[in-house]
Parts: sequence; C-alpha cells; structure tokens
Amino acid sequence: MKADRKMLSLLLDGFLCSIILPSRRLIFKLVGGDILATRNEMLLVGILMATIIASAVVVTLLIYGRPISSTGKIRAIGCDIWADANRTIKLQQVDWGVLSPSDVAAVTFWIQNIGNVNGTLSFNVTDWKFATVTPNSTLPSNASSYLVLSWNYSGAVMKPFETVSVQMQLAVSPQIANISQFNCTINIWIKEYK
Repeated sequence: MKADRKMLSLLLDGFLCSIILPSRRLIFKLVGGDILATRNEMLLVGILMATIIASAVVVTLLIYGRPISSTGKIRAIGCDIWADANRTIKLQQVDWGVLSPSDVAAVTFWIQNIGNVNGTLSFNVTDWKFATVTPNSTLPSNASSYLVLSWNYSGAVMKPFETVSVQMQLAVSPQIANISQFNCTINIWIKEYK
C-alpha cells in the first residue's frame, strides 16, 4: 500500500510540474490577490484545478478500486457436484465473475452423496493463487483473508444418493488492495455420520 501511495505521489508531482508550473504566473497572480487576472486566465486555472482533481480520482480508482477476476476449481470427495437440479452438468469450476471491493457473489449447486453411508458435508479452500495489480505491487501477506467463502448448508445428514441444493457465497472485503485476480481450489467432501 505504501508503494501505491508513493506511485500516486510521483504521478501527481509529475503532473503538477508539467502542467501547473508553466502557468505559475497565473496562479501567483490569482493567489497573491492581484485582481488584474483576465477571465481567460481564471478559466484556465479552473480547468487546471479540475484536471488535477480528476487525475487524482482516476489514479486512486486504478490503484484501489480495480475489479478482481476470479475462479474456483471444485474438488469433490465422496460426492458429485452438479450445476443443475436435474444433475446433467457436473460442476468442476466456479467462475465468480469480475468483482470489486465489498461485492458478494453467489452460486447455487447441487451435491449428491455417492457413498453407501449417511454423511455430512464439509468444505475448505486451498491452493490460493493471486495476481497483483501491477508487477511492482506488493501482495498482502494475508491476501486470502480479504476473501471469505461461506455456504448455506445446514449440516443436515445426507442419506446415500440423496441430493441437496447449496448456495456458496464469496464476500470481498472493502479493504482489499493490489489484487487483480485470484484462483483457488474449493474442496467439498462427505464425512460419514455416526
């Protein structure tokens, strides 16, 4: 985050030096209270100030508000996972789409117990892989903590070959920064219920 602020500062400094300093006579004339500034000179200063503010906003959005593209590979153990209620399309990957800070994405899928014993479902997330906004950006050491996966599975016991509908949600923290893309593996398994 420090590197991004430094980059923003350098961009603004460069902008100020190239645009404002050649017009310093106008600024000093206006700031110094000299009322001899012409209407065109005041208009130019107004345009320059609006450009500075707009540039700062754009650079800030590029650094901190960049959308994040994401996918999650599905690994099923002791169960089959389907993209449709009729169980015709196996789900092997979740495409969460393009997300922004504070977004919540949801996907519904159907899980079938393919074992011959009653069981309950569990999941975890492994193999996080991240891409940064720019090659020089620093990835937060706890990057995966900015992304939270949850589901609405109640913990109900599933009988052999029973199918349940589950909605999984991915919540993106509003504080996420420097991440432009991520991939992970979502492991879902049935454990025997005793």
